[in-house]
Amino acid sequence: MDQKRIDNTAESEATTREPNTTYELFIGILGVYSLLVVGLIFLLPASSPAREILLVADTLTCFIFLADFFRSLIRAPRKRAYLKWGWLDLLGSIPGILILRLARLRRLGQVAGVLRQQKRGKVFRRLSQRLAESAIGGTGLVVILALTFGSLFILQAERQDPAANIRTSADALWWSFVTMSTVGYGDYFPVTRWGRLLAILLMTVGVGIFGVLTSYLATVFITPYQKDKESTDDIKSLRDDMAALQAKLEVIERLLKDSKT
Repeated sequence: MDQKRIDNTAESEATTREPNTTYELFIGILGVYSLLVVGLIFLLPASSPAREILLVADTLTCFIFLADFFRSLIRAPRKRAYLKWGWLDLLGSIPGILILRLARLRRLGQVAGVLRQQKRGKVFRRLSQRLAESAIGGTGLVVILALTFGSLFILQAERQDPAANIRTSADALWWSFVTMSTVGYGDYFPVTRWGRLLAILLMTVGVGIFGVLTSYLATVFITPYQKDKESTDDIKSLRDDMAALQAKLEVIERLLKDSKT
């Protein structure tokens, strides 16, 4: 009976453990973005190239939310309890069926509940305490937004010019990705003023993204090494202090023996 109570207590503690605020905020913003994308898809005509770009963006978010579903399932202490409503997360992650995106409202409600339980100052404090995770989450959002709206804007800016070579949704997506990665193959390039300004913006964003990724990788690989080194130094210092204390005790012991004799 006592063992059962202990198991239930451990399970309850695992169930109520504090969620990752940074990750939940990332999923919440991405969920709102995905619903806006679906709304725009329904408003645009079927033959619109912009609609094709938004469909690609919707498919990309589907894979992210599918990964989020499996993450939640793996971390859930009770899988059946999670799947009671968690199957809606899986349903909302199926690509190609836009109406299923309404199932993401459950996940958004869950995120809102997590953030509502915490004060605004506490949320910002958590974000500042996990700068590396906050930076990588923000970078992921910037990549998705820049790829989507960069493709939409370059297509709108270039398609009206007779000399333009970016005319289809595939051309626009390829150009946005290549420009943001700062590779610049040169097979597609903007010829209008607004298109070139957009290219400057995307290249600047791309340089910033690589800078953040480099810093994050440095944090991941260097910080544990520094912690291990600090721990080793602390242990060595503690051993030296213990040895000095032992030597002093031996001296005191000899003095006591000499005084008795």
